[in-house]
Amino acid sequence: MDAGPGAGVMMGTLPYPQSDANIAIFRFFDKLQHLIITHARFCASPPDELFKPPSALRTLRIERTCRNEAIWTQFFTTPLPHVEELVLTGLGAVPASKVCGMLSLVGTSNPQQLSKLKRFHIRLREFIDDTESAQMLFRMPRLTELVELHITYGNFGNKIAKTLANTLTHLQRLHIKYGNLTGVGIKKIVLANKSLKFLELSDCEFVSPDADEWVRSLGIEVVRTTTLAKGAYTLKESHR
Repeated sequence: MDAGPGAGVMMGTLPYPQSDANIAIFRFFDKLQHLIITHARFCASPPDELFKPPSALRTLRIERTCRNEAIWTQFFTTPLPHVEELVLTGLGAVPASKVCGMLSLVGTSNPQQLSKLKRFHIRLREFIDDTESAQMLFRMPRLTELVELHITYGNFGNKIAKTLANTLTHLQRLHIKYGNLTGVGIKKIVLANKSLKFLELSDCEFVSPDADEWVRSLGIEVVRTTTLAKGAYTLKESHR
């Protein structure tokens, strides 16, 4: 992403209690349209009025950052009505599935929640026993603009694939890493997304080569890489 007007990068440590420098940062923060939070460590929870998503925010990337759960609870219980790109790949000790639940909960009372979202990249903790929270987000009927989804989740099975197929029907690019779904789940997703052009299945060892060939026969590019030894993970979810 090219930095330009309304773009900002937040890195390093933001100490609290408040200092003049921090107040200045968050006055600027409120005007951002594009925000990357990376390698940030917050020493304590900032005041509520200072750490909320900017109202005009269009791009939000949180990568390799702090472990302060109170901050993210505060951040993700505020509506994100204009966000077009959302990347959640470094929430520290806070399970991304919990964030999914918070985002979805806001959506039950705010019809604009994530209604403009086009690109979503999320890394869920491998094998966290919380498939329900992961499904909550994808059940949201307002994700009608989503065309690109990257999901890294060791418990991405056919149950979540069915949810995606029922609610996401405009995907053009889908990247799945470490999933335990089978060809049955892939078929449901592909048939529901007539505009799909690209499918990545990295370390999805239970999707058979026959499923790959079937997807390719529809004119969809399929990319598959393997970095793990076969059976490296113990599955928690049934494939049925």
